[in-house]
Amino acid sequence: MQTRVIHQIAKSLILAVFAVLPSLTGAVFAQTVRQTFSDGGQLIVSEQVDGKKEANQSEPLVDEDTKLIALSPDNNIFLAVDRKSVVFLAEVCLREGLLEFFVCSKNSKEHESILATRAKPSLIHVGLLAMGVEPGTPVRFTPEFASATGPRVDITLRWLDKNGKRQEAKAEEWVQETASKRQMATHWVFAGGLFQKLEGGKNHYVADVTGEIIGVSNFPSVVLDVPIDSTSDNSELLFQAFTEKIPEEGTDVTVILINNQEIKNE
Repeated sequence: MQTRVIHQIAKSLILAVFAVLPSLTGAVFAQTVRQTFSDGGQLIVSEQVDGKKEANQSEPLVDEDTKLIALSPDNNIFLAVDRKSVVFLAEVCLREGLLEFFVCSKNSKEHESILATRAKPSLIHVGLLAMGVEPGTPVRFTPEFASATGPRVDITLRWLDKNGKRQEAKAEEWVQETASKRQMATHWVFAGGLFQKLEGGKNHYVADVTGEIIGVSNFPSVVLDVPIDSTSDNSELLFQAFTEKIPEEGTDVTVILINNQEIKNE
């Protein structure tokens, strides 16, 4: 049931992308998909509406030939029309300290995450599905531990420095191993997160409530997890912020999710 619902959403978004391809002329195409659901979580209608840019919100830093379709009215998450990347806007919320997450939702886990975003976690999930990436399985703790599985997703970060010059890094470069002080050596996989059924039978995407989006410690609700045993025990956390690599707090960052398999096939 849960998988069917999320695939229905992804299908509607894919159709929306192809419906607007003939009219694309700029680097960013500001069409938004508004979706209506029943109490049971079923998609009732998907329609295109004009999106308005949120006040003080930066434009995504993408290449000139990359055309995007907005997936939310706030214009903070996008799908590339060639379906090779999902792009969302975030900002630096932490530069020093131990980590459980790399990206969290605004007003959730900023004390243990480098980036915070207003992009809805379920829409990040949908964008990955529309990109052709199928989720694996979240981390499991019982009856015995099993790491998260799924296709590898590479994460590119772009931002403007104090001189207005565009900078770029891989997400791993901003994460440091607590013990060795070296750059994070693992990567992320699309584990898929979790759905939960509420009273009345309505399903909700757990990360939309918890704000847990991209983890460096294992949480079953995250959209992207590390495929290793990475405890969330505060006394044994494996990763911390790589302070000297991270721009100042409040810096706007464009996060670009790329299907690693697409890279290998090019």
